[in-house]
Amino acid sequence: MQHFGRYELIRRISVGGMAEIFLARSSSLDGFEKELVIKRVRSDLSIDDTFASMFIEEGRVSISLSHPNIVQVFDFGEYQGAYYLAMEYIEGCNLEQLCHLDGIAKVGLDPPLALLIIAEVLKALDYAHNKRGRDNERLNLVHRDVSPHNVFISNDGTVKLGDFGVAKMRGRVTQTSPGMVMGKAAYMAPEHLRGKAIDCRSDIFSAGVVLWEALVGGALYAADVNAGIFDRILAAKIDPPSKRNSKLPASIDALVMGALAKEPGQRYSSAREFGQQIHAYLVKQYPQASLYDLQNFMSSHPDVLSKDGEKITRDTIVNIRQDSSNQPSGDESKLKNISLKESLQAPHEWSKDIQILSERFKQRPSLWVLLNLAKQCANEGDVASAMLCYRITAIKFAERGLLAQSLLCCRYMLALATQVEAAAMAPIIAAIPNNAGQQKSHTMANALAVGGPMADLLSELLIYAPTPANDSGQSTPLLAELDGTSFAELAGTAPLLTFSEGEAIVKQGDGGRTMFLIARGRVLVYATTPDKQRVYLSSLMAGDFFGENAFFTGSARSATVEAIAPTEVFEIDRQLYNNITAGHAKASGILLDFYKERIVETVLAKSPVFGLLDNEQRRSIVEHFVPRVFHDGELVVKEGAHSDQIYLIKDGEGEVFTGSGEQKVVLSSLGPGTLFGEIAALRGIARTASVIAKGKLEVLELSRNAFETILSITPELKQRILAVVSERTRSNMDKLLGGLRLMT
Repeated sequence: MQHFGRYELIRRISVGGMAEIFLARSSSLDGFEKELVIKRVRSDLSIDDTFASMFIEEGRVSISLSHPNIVQVFDFGEYQGAYYLAMEYIEGCNLEQLCHLDGIAKVGLDPPLALLIIAEVLKALDYAHNKRGRDNERLNLVHRDVSPHNVFISNDGTVKLGDFGVAKMRGRVTQTSPGMVMGKAAYMAPEHLRGKAIDCRSDIFSAGVVLWEALVGGALYAADVNAGIFDRILAAKIDPPSKRNSKLPASIDALVMGALAKEPGQRYSSAREFGQQIHAYLVKQYPQASLYDLQNFMSSHPDVLSKDGEKITRDTIVNIRQDSSNQPSGDESKLKNISLKESLQAPHEWSKDIQILSERFKQRPSLWVLLNLAKQCANEGDVASAMLCYRITAIKFAERGLLAQSLLCCRYMLALATQVEAAAMAPIIAAIPNNAGQQKSHTMANALAVGGPMADLLSELLIYAPTPANDSGQSTPLLAELDGTSFAELAGTAPLLTFSEGEAIVKQGDGGRTMFLIARGRVLVYATTPDKQRVYLSSLMAGDFFGENAFFTGSARSATVEAIAPTEVFEIDRQLYNNITAGHAKASGILLDFYKERIVETVLAKSPVFGLLDNEQRRSIVEHFVPRVFHDGELVVKEGAHSDQIYLIKDGEGEVFTGSGEQKVVLSSLGPGTLFGEIAALRGIARTASVIAKGKLEVLELSRNAFETILSITPELKQRILAVVSERTRSNMDKLLGGLRLMT
């Protein structure tokens, strides 16, 4: 078992040209253990800025799509230098694997099954092609990689289209180079292969190729080798499927070939039109056909294999969970022994909306569903039930170590409470973080002891919740280091802000000295270059902080943070931060570590000296920076002195000067994010100027020895850096001479 950020990689499923695919699990997405798939980009590609930006764009596009026939993307981001996507796990196979089964290969699927599968794919494409943005303008999203590898069929017969990774949207930067095409050539439309402009009709052509192959049981261009395939694609001279499979009715040819015309204007005009033609054909030729036939087909082929030739079944995951899980605690055992029949027969009539939410939880347990259940109770005026739901949800989030989400539940509780009740609730909220990372929760049992219909319902629902693995608990930085009193203060006083999809939370260049904690939702972080191009930096979700650089330094926002789903964030200013971290030295240190990490991506990367190092080398140096504070008028470095420290200003202002008294020449002023002192430190010479604090000056200090350790590994790099330092020395001498001329 390998830990990967908030996920656990159970095992590798496959390896592709750009990424590895893992079966994984996590409890951070919805509070209960969820099986999912991690697509992790190869490390050698992750260091390429262009590719990294393209991959984050893939995540941004994919996560915005929500349709029953599209593979859901839950999360995307970067961990330890590797970019990843966290996607829905589908227990089943893809269409390519299905068509290679004995009895189907070289024969083809039964026509109604093939048509049913493609009809579902076309529903996904119709949704994507017509999706609108926040401005209500159509995004004109094109998949560009519709192929059997990306059509997934679950064991219950559900069809989903996946991997919108090479999709193209209106108004977005095209990440491919001029003339470069993305996707699998054998499924491309002629105009796509030529590198010309494409639209939804290119996806229709690709879907037509997939349907052709599913009916025939072989590859459309199987007879071609090497460059011959490109000539045929460009010519688009395709035989009707019945010519390759004599068992097919001739009536199906026109249906398929309507998608495979060489010219886009001669194809179906939309995925919906293609789907409607398939539906009409099925009604006429196979009136009894339905998705139940596909479900029955899948259930009759239990040995469908994954890409690496091993079965991925529910039993695999259950066995892994049983091997790594604790036995239920006494409290949990009591919950599981509650008579389900007695609970279901509780003398209480729930509203239709509460019944729907309850059933949804049973089908796929998620603490977010319980949170919505609490909101529904509040909407119906049942405050007592809402408070109990919020409390149980807060406790369960805390058990997983998901304290940001737990904090959100506590805020909702306080919003329903009167002033008197809020005071009485303070010790209840203060006790919640005591459950962090623990599976044995006496607090939950005590909360349910109040009895009543909602307590009965929650007891029933929790029976359906899977027992998490022993080591599945997460940890929310900063919050995990606070005591209950500080946690309760944060819940009651931090402003809670709500943002809709596509709304900017902070904008690059804005002022503001606050940081934010994501309680629910997801955001995308990106910077805009001078030529107005977006550079995507990362994706963050519930439990992540952002805005620490401006919080610590007071400098302008270095990036834009945009909500890519409905998002709620807590805003934390200096005073609140000081209040909640008072007496918690470790909590203060955690945010300092965050700040140091940001240095790698911003200040050091832009430095003419440190920018010559690669990312990992800069990371190793950052670990050695230590904080120091200088007060107004205090010398940081003294001209003529020998010292080997390098400084990075965290907050405040410094003044660089040479000489003293009437001979004093001010060379420059230094602000947050500025490096200084590296010239003398690296060359081992006396300081060529003095630096004095103008007011309170907070710096991060690095010793020369720590930097020399890195330089000793790469001598060539040291020579390049010393050349930069020499140039900087000459520049400072020019400034000094200029200042002396002004004095004379």
